Amino acid sequence: NEKVEGETLSKVIQKHQLEPKQALIWAIQFCKGMDFLNGLGMKAHKDIKPDNILISPDNIIKITDFGLASIDKKGGTIGYRPPEYFDDKKDLTIQSDIYSFGLVLYQMLNNNVLLSAKTNWNQDTKEYVFVDENTLESKHCQDIIRKCLQKDITKRYNNFEEFKRIDENKYIALV
Repeated sequence: NEKVEGETLSKVIQKHQLEPKQALIWAIQFCKGMDFLNGLGMKAHKDIKPDNILISPDNIIKITDFGLASIDKKGGTIGYRPPEYFDDKKDLTIQSDIYSFGLVLYQMLNNNVLLSAKTNWNQDTKEYVFVDENTLESKHCQDIIRKCLQKDITKRYNNFEEFKRIDENKYIALV
């Protein structure tokens, strides 16, 4: 148990618009942390959201609140839950966390705008229906975010290592 100091990502993105470069640096750090935790046997965090991501004083991402990771309960926060959350027959996996982080990345790159505020949740199909097809057409990473938010879990990134590699390529293009 490490005592972590810093501000939540939620507070940071409420204060100011992140530069895409900074957002992607933090996204890569997040992916490395999640990949490490997955390698230690964590099947899923189950509550990825900006309030559970801290930015340390030395500008490093710290993942917090693992209370749901160790119990056999879905949990999670409204607005960040993946479609499989609503299917009693499906467990949450690392790909569920990828879905949630796709929403976080969208917020990081779009001035803290919640994606769900610009979409409607379809209870029958268990997916976000984009009211405006341009909702994800930000200058950066819309293809990454779209892949994270696929309803079909098999169409998302398989793990955070794969997600990180794509992110790193986008980051190189922004530098």
